[in-house]
This record gives sequence, C-alpha cells and structure tokens, in this order.
Amino acid sequence: MIRVEDLQIKRSPDELSEFVQSTFESIRADKDIRKTARLRQPPFKELIEEIYPLSVFCNLKYNGNSVKCCPVIGNQGYDARIETKAGELVEIVEITWPIDGQEMHVQALQLNDKGYTDAKVWDANDNKNRQDIIGRIIDSANKKAIKDYSDPEGSSLVFVVDIAPYFGMTKIEHPEDIEELKRRLKEIDYRVKEVYLLLLQIDELIRIK
Repeated sequence: MIRVEDLQIKRSPDELSEFVQSTFESIRADKDIRKTARLRQPPFKELIEEIYPLSVFCNLKYNGNSVKCCPVIGNQGYDARIETKAGELVEIVEITWPIDGQEMHVQALQLNDKGYTDAKVWDANDNKNRQDIIGRIIDSANKKAIKDYSDPEGSSLVFVVDIAPYFGMTKIEHPEDIEELKRRLKEIDYRVKEVYLLLLQIDELIRIK
C-alpha cells in the first residue's frame, strides 16, 4: 500500500517516472489493491490524477536538466514544486485534469463487481464526445483563470487530456479538434507564467502561453 509520504519524496524526472511505473506494476499485481485504486480513493487518486501526469510533464519539460520534482499533496493551491538540486525554487506546477468523476466511479464499481463495464458505442466521425471533453477543459480553464498563480519564480498551469479513445488510441486521429482546444485555451487570460496542454498516451507537451 502506498503512503502520502511516498508520493511527496523529491525525485529527479527519471526517478519520478520510475516510481510511478513501478507503483502501477505493484497495483496491477495485487487484486485487492487494484480494486481500491480503480475507485481512486486517496492516495490512489493523487497518484493517478496528479503524480502520473506530473511525471510525464517533468520528463518532457526538464529532460536532461538537473532538477528535483517535489509533489505536494493537499489544498495548498498547487501540485508540485520544481527545485534545483540545491533546493532553490524553479517554479510551481498546477495539474488540471478535468475528468467525468461520476462516470469513472460507475465504471470502477462495475469492473470490481463484474470484471467488465457496460459497453459504450459511438461513431468516430461524430465529434460530440470530443466537444464534451473540450467544453469540460474550457470550463476548468475559465475557473483557473480567476486564480493568481503569479509566483515570483514563475509557475506552470498544465491541462491534461487523455486522448484515448476519443482523439485516437495511439495517435491523434482528430487533430482539428486539438487545434480548436489550443485556440480556445489561448483566448483565455491567465494570471500565470506558462500554460501547457499535456496529451497523454502520446506524451506530447504543447505550450499554450
């Protein structure tokens, strides 16, 4: 069982990625822990929704740089500090992953109970689901724009999108919708140094502002 203290250890980008992957492997290997993780009860929620995308972000932005990624669990208003090896602050990072929590919870209960979920069928040429996701992200972005992240050392606001299955499984099959999302995110005024869009599955980091 993982502990909050384990999640908050300072690690290099490579070390953080190795920790996330080894922890996921341990979860997959234990049936009972796997069921708890599916329900995203703490600290699994923080592991999946904050630490995992943070590890991808840090490896893409700070690849080759000697920094420490310092996850911070709680209600402090940001999710991580990036520091030099000497402990000096480089920036703070806020991870935002707009998820349909209700639907995910129902699917987790079904998986734990039956081993499968109700089937969902959609037309890949019908972009309603993608528009729903885009709308959810824009709603979240407008809320984040109200908050002042103007730390003296700078800060990054990272919007996370899991492209599968709505934008493709291993590549973006609907780039026009990603372009629309980027355009709409750019139109918002933020009080933050940098804004990024992180596309999981293909691990692409796009600087918005």
